Amino acid sequence: MSTPKTITITLPSISNLAPFILAVLGFFMVFTDINCNDESIARFTGYDLVTGNGEKLELEDEGKDNEPNIWAILALTAGIAGIVLFTVLKDSNRRTGLLLTGLTGVAGMIALYFDIQSSIKTDNKESNSNNLDIDIDIQADMKFGYWFVLGC
Repeated sequence: MSTPKTITITLPSISNLAPFILAVLGFFMVFTDINCNDESIARFTGYDLVTGNGEKLELEDEGKDNEPNIWAILALTAGIAGIVLFTVLKDSNRRTGLLLTGLTGVAGMIALYFDIQSSIKTDNKESNSNNLDIDIDIQADMKFGYWFVLGC
């Protein structure tokens, strides 16, 4: 009597894929809250920053539309690329691909933070230079969605 042969199928670890899925889903959460003198005037999700949609800020240029943020686009693209690479690449190349897309996503999120903060500082300078006797303090508070995606 012959011994039965066992066949083992090794599936890729889902724990490598989960951060990318969570990061992409995290773009639907609120990323930033824009405040003027401690009063919320606009909230943007990651998706709003990627598409340029969302609440319109009427601070300086009334006819100006929100534009897509290149850093948000980069971070979201890196998350989607991580999901695609996970399904397409073999084990030896998968780790390298996931590492590169993960680092690209983190770099995009950090650049997004500094881009938003610098835009707010520019708006503060322009608003306070109108020779009006008003003290306008515009701030961008990064919300849970941003930190969640950065942590993934």
